[in-house]
Amino acid sequence: VLESGMHSLSASVDGADVSMGPLRSLTGLPCALSPAACSVLGLAQCEPTVNMPFQLQVVGRDTLGNPSSAIDPENISIAFQPNQDMFRTQVSKTPDGRILISCTPLTVGLCTVSVFMNHACILGGAPLTVIAGPLSLQNSVLGDETRFEVIAGEPRMIVFQARDADSHVIRVGGAGLTGTVRVGSLSPQLLEVIDCKDGTYHVTLELTLQASFTLSLKCGSSVREVEGDCFAGPTCASVCTLRGIEF
Repeated sequence: VLESGMHSLSASVDGADVSMGPLRSLTGLPCALSPAACSVLGLAQCEPTVNMPFQLQVVGRDTLGNPSSAIDPENISIAFQPNQDMFRTQVSKTPDGRILISCTPLTVGLCTVSVFMNHACILGGAPLTVIAGPLSLQNSVLGDETRFEVIAGEPRMIVFQARDADSHVIRVGGAGLTGTVRVGSLSPQLLEVIDCKDGTYHVTLELTLQASFTLSLKCGSSVREVEGDCFAGPTCASVCTLRGIEF
């Protein structure tokens, strides 16, 4: 028997069936598990993201290559290099016999993953890149002030560092970032948001009205607002005027 499962036996002589009595049906039992024939599925489809679990599946096969569910999850181990603490893992077996490895990335970075069965390697050194989570405007760093000060007539660049919900710097995800500034009671004005391609963005304010303003950044449905004040610049003699004096 080369394949496990239920099998029926039959024979014929010159086209006529020959009864085989009680031997007509038999069960083929699986052979011993072969780590060399086992495989791990799910790596090609996953995009590891901090704090977002993903699953790998161990597919067991016997020495003849037949699928086998005779795997004890206690015999499965997983290793990450260079830092095992980059992930939290759990191995479980489903009611239908599948072996699942749940992996939760805890930090960003590059690593390799290896899976072992009874200390025999069934997946060796597969590369993984853990990326930060989606952009969080509330956790991102907007400048270094709680209230901005701008001099009227002088450009002021304000730098925005994009971060996820766990304060990891992210270098993608800000494509939909827009900015506006509202001065006093005037209508908001659209600002150009420059992507520096390193996880930072910047906008430039050029205000002429001495008043309070509100800078708003929006990405999707998330909005971040900060306030500031526009002040008059230093006195310049070349643009001052002298009014008439009466004696």
